Amino acid sequence: MDILLSKLRPAPTTARKTGGRAELYYIRIRAGRTYWKIGYTASGVEQRVKQLGAGLELDIEVVDRLEFGREQQAYRAEQTLHLFFRTYYGRHRYKFKELGRLLTSGDSEVYTSNVMDMPELLRKAELYNRNYWQMLRRIEAKKLRYRRANYRREY
Repeated sequence: MDILLSKLRPAPTTARKTGGRAELYYIRIRAGRTYWKIGYTASGVEQRVKQLGAGLELDIEVVDRLEFGREQQAYRAEQTLHLFFRTYYGRHRYKFKELGRLLTSGDSEVYTSNVMDMPELLRKAELYNRNYWQMLRRIEAKKLRYRRANYRREY
C-alpha cells in the first residue's frame, strides 16, 4: 500500500481533519464471498473493525495498515487510493445501492476484488499521474452537470 501511495499524486481535498494520529487500513471481509475495504480511522484499526462488523456474521482480517502523524494525512491518502481505483478499477467496486449493505458503514469503499494485487498496478499509477489534471477536470464538470440538474450523486 505504501509503495502505491508513494507513486500517486495526492487527491485534492478540502476536508479539514484536525485530529492527531490516524491509520490507513486495508481489510479482507469474508461474507459468503471475499470483499476488500480501504479506509482510515483515528480510533485504531481494531476498534474500527469491531464497528464495521458489529452485529454481523463477518470474518474481517486486517491485511495492511499505515500510520500517519495527522488525521488529514491519512484521509488524503485514503482519498488518493479511492480516486485511483475508481478511475482504473471502477468495475471492482461493491455496488451497495444495488446489492444491499454489507457493513454497518463504509460500504462505498468496498471492492469485490483484491485491488492492491491487480495486474499492472504500478503502470496504471503512471497513467493516473499523467492524466491527473484531465481526470480532475472531468470529475468537476460531471459534478457541476449533476448539480445543475438537481441530482445528488456520490463521487
